[in-house]
Amino acid sequence: KEWYNRFKDGRLSVESEPRSGRPSTSKNDAIIDQVRNLVMPNRRITIRDL
Repeated sequence: KEWYNRFKDGRLSVESEPRSGRPSTSKNDAIIDQVRNLVMPNRRITIRDL
């Protein structure tokens, strides 16, 4: 119902709108590669260890 109302009110895209605040770094390819290189050799690594 929420999405229906948004499009009814004139929204044209399903993409998220920009937000204020700190940008997400999880979508940065370099960061993804760094995490993959740390996690793959030791899949029991914790978030704290990262």
